[in-house]
This record gives sequence, structure tokens and C-alpha cells, in this order.
Amino acid sequence: MEVALSPADKPVDLYVQNYNEAKILKFHFKKFVFSTEIEDALADDPICLNMLYQQAIDDLNNGRFETSGKEIELKRTQHVTTQKEFLKIVHSCPGYNTVTFPHCMCDSRKDGHVVLSVCESKIAIQACSTEGEKQDQIKNFFVGTCQ
Repeated sequence: MEVALSPADKPVDLYVQNYNEAKILKFHFKKFVFSTEIEDALADDPICLNMLYQQAIDDLNNGRFETSGKEIELKRTQHVTTQKEFLKIVHSCPGYNTVTFPHCMCDSRKDGHVVLSVCESKIAIQACSTEGEKQDQIKNFFVGTCQ
């Protein structure tokens, strides 16, 4: 389960509050930023840089974005001393900074499902089978053109 913290929330308070119920409680902090410009500004802070880098590594390892022929560059810069360079490369990878939700039923498709994804420039709805296998039909709603 993922929960976005409000600016007033304190992780330690959530830990204490939920410890008695869960006994084993883990927190996984993730950024919720779609803009590479904002991400670059955050990367000026060493703690934020490390968090952005670790999440990019996790996203890479879990196939959340396409490396599109940049595997050698990514491997070369995948080190603590080259975090900013690594982030610069992943910024250019298709699908980076995109949140993709699990497939679900859609009223406009008789026997099919859709996959919803959100990124800095668009919201995309892609047709898929009931098993989640993506199909060619896709509708993009570009930011700035929706009213």
C-alpha cells in the first residue's frame, strides 16, 4: 500500500501509530514529481540526490522505463559518485517519471481493459486485454490541451 504524506505528517509518528498493529513495519520513500526540471532542482541537495538516484535505480531494475540503447551509459554511470550524470541519462529515457496504474475494466470497451499512465506531458489511456496485455489502441491527452 502506498500513501502520500502531507507536509504535516511525520514518518516517526506513523511508525509509532502503526507499530502495535503491524509488528513489522517498513517505509519506502519515493518522490512524487513528474517534472525533470523540479527533479534537477531537488538534486542540488545531497540527500534528495541520493533518494532520486536510488529510486531511478529501482525503476530501472524493475523495468519501469525503457533504456532505448542507453544500457552502456547507464551501467557506466551507475555509481554513487556519478549520480547526477546517471539521472541526466534516465531523464532522456522513454517512460521515466511516468506512473502506470494496473489495468482495469473500461465501460467504453466491451470485452477489454485499459492501462492508465501519467507523466509530465500527458495522460495516456492504452487498450489492453483482460489479462493486461497491451494493444495498439492508445489515446493521449496532452497537458495544456485539456480543458
